Amino acid sequence: MTGADSTTQAALQKQQQMIMAQMSVLVCLTLAALSPVFAALDFSWCPERSEYNWNVLPPPAPEVPSWTDFFATAGASLPVPEDITSCDGVSDANIWGATFDDGPGIHTPAVLDYFQKVQMKATFWLVGANIVRHAETVQRMVREGHEIGVHTYTHKDLRTLSDDQIVSELVFTARAILEVTGAVPKYFRSPYGSIDDRVRNLAAGMGLRCVLWSVDSDDWAHVGMGDMWQVLDSFKTWMFSGVKRAISLQHDLFGETASVIPSTMDTLISSGKRIVPLSECIHDSDEPSTNTILTAFFESGLFEQALGLNGTGAKLALSSIIPASSTKPTAMANATEASISPTGNITDTRAVEGARNAAVASKQDASSATNKFVWIGVGAAMAVFVIAAAAVASYSFMRGKRRNAIESAQSRRYSSLPAFD
Repeated sequence: MTGADSTTQAALQKQQQMIMAQMSVLVCLTLAALSPVFAALDFSWCPERSEYNWNVLPPPAPEVPSWTDFFATAGASLPVPEDITSCDGVSDANIWGATFDDGPGIHTPAVLDYFQKVQMKATFWLVGANIVRHAETVQRMVREGHEIGVHTYTHKDLRTLSDDQIVSELVFTARAILEVTGAVPKYFRSPYGSIDDRVRNLAAGMGLRCVLWSVDSDDWAHVGMGDMWQVLDSFKTWMFSGVKRAISLQHDLFGETASVIPSTMDTLISSGKRIVPLSECIHDSDEPSTNTILTAFFESGLFEQALGLNGTGAKLALSSIIPASSTKPTAMANATEASISPTGNITDTRAVEGARNAAVASKQDASSATNKFVWIGVGAAMAVFVIAAAAVASYSFMRGKRRNAIESAQSRRYSSLPAFD
């Protein structure tokens, strides 16, 4: 082999090594992007595994008196702030705080797709039991710049619960958010907007502040009625009447309520509104996880201690370690809770809504499981595709370089032959 051929071969080997290194980086980046899909989250501590829907009313989160005692001491000096109901504290009259309750659910990704398209951010008030079922959706919310907050674990009217149950409803949801996002929340929304001073005081001791709304779409009342267009009309009316700096209430749990979100948000945008997450709406410059009380609580080990968690995260039966309390809501209180609408009006809406959405509710578990398998399949297919594409590109490149090297060598040999006249 000539010196030129050796140089060419060394150059080819160097090029091949570079391509293999690039392939390795590409595969690692792909797997890193897919890591949320494959991440194994530990929800063994969950008190309620049934996904929340209006057709089934699970019991409230179990009482843990030691948790209530911790917050009564740790948060004793904290002030009790007023409820947030609008985007006060900002000079921009066109700021609008769009908020969505009761998710995440199987229709939430479509809502996120819309906001990704228009490049605006919203706030989602999450039910803890649904976070467990749709962890990947919550991760996407945070990844894409939306904000999330506590909407209790089982969507109970907090005014009907004992102090210990109220604390547990908030703690379990905060724990689900921490498990999925690595951050603790500092805002909550009371289901149905039902709140009083007792609830405020307990939440304030946990470092949580209540956020309600200034305009209500009443979208939940139109599910199954064939008149969801009235929700869009409400937004048009607000724009015509000059509503400013509002926090609006909608729901992303049901297909019909989720499907009207793009048109309502388009109405805001076409009217010059800028849809922003809660922190910008209220001009909160702190990080969303600056809840020192909840952070200290989860670092204290009281959460695991009360649930009997061992080193591997296994959970003992709650009924055997969390004592029952005589202060649990009575049958009358539960009956009252079952008849309260999402806006706090006492009606029979719950029963009617449950009947309308029974079919949707029965499909949610299966759909959630199917979605996870689909995402895993998509992720695996993407990884295979990237590796195959890189291999084909490498083969084609090396084949071309080899061909060029052979042709170059042949050209040199022919040029060294004597010329014939």
